[in-house]
Amino acid sequence: MTEPLVQTENLSQQFHMRTPGRTDVLHALDNVSLSIACGQTLGLVGESGCGKSTLGRCILRLLRPSSGRIVFAGTDITHMSRRALRPMRRRMQFIPQDPLASLNPRQTVTDALGEALTVHRICEKSTVPERIAALCQSVGLGTDIVNRYPHELSSGQRQRLLVARALSVEPDFIIADEPTSSLDVSVQAQVINLLLDLKESLRLTYLFISHDLHVVRIVSDVVAVMYLGRIVEVGSATDLYRSPNHPYTRVLLEPSQASDDVAADEPPNPLQQPSGCSFHPRCPIAKDICKNETPALRALGGDNVDRQVACHLA
Repeated sequence: MTEPLVQTENLSQQFHMRTPGRTDVLHALDNVSLSIACGQTLGLVGESGCGKSTLGRCILRLLRPSSGRIVFAGTDITHMSRRALRPMRRRMQFIPQDPLASLNPRQTVTDALGEALTVHRICEKSTVPERIAALCQSVGLGTDIVNRYPHELSSGQRQRLLVARALSVEPDFIIADEPTSSLDVSVQAQVINLLLDLKESLRLTYLFISHDLHVVRIVSDVVAVMYLGRIVEVGSATDLYRSPNHPYTRVLLEPSQASDDVAADEPPNPLQQPSGCSFHPRCPIAKDICKNETPALRALGGDNVDRQVACHLA
């Protein structure tokens, strides 16, 4: 069996929210265990605020997790120092959601791409312009934009620039956090096709974070569903979309078939998570065991050993 490129084991992240007279603990991630094989795209879906972006930032070690392990290419990076992480960071890159907020407004395209090439010593200084031109062409940007600033680019061009910036250091693994959410439908399709083409040509591995279930289905080999910091279902995209097992997954995929009160309900306050299964207050089939015992993520059995669900009633 091929060793995963990325693996998390019981990863948890807590934030202490201090207000006058009290301190609350926000459990952003709760014992998250996932693995992503080389060349695979894992789609991570769930409602806003469920912990998807926090998981991505922990994997990249932009956040230090409260507990658990992060293993990249067979190396435990959970407690690595910033200095030790530096060569790893070249192999792990990030495509953020908001291009305008992520690009320095005072940097031209040449500056934005040249900075990473220089910091990581990707090429000789004399070949930087040639390398920048090649990066622009690889993501469908013409070389005539290299002296433009972010505000002079269209939304699609800015998103392509973020892709080029991630590719500039020749990574193995890219986390794309809602990379198409700020784009109109036609540009979304172009960026999705670009990411799929790059995956094949460069043999990339992706963690694709999105709330857009249609996009996730197109790009993903495996899908993980997150609810209030926990993974509640994992499976191949084909199987999971065809036959969702967790009630929450069914609400996401089949809102028209879910009961009106469940579909319309807001998730509980993450600072006051329910006991037992955190979905039980919104679940139309919840029983007493769901209110009192937290279900473990377990294999369903049968032919598909990779299909897992955290539900007492699955």
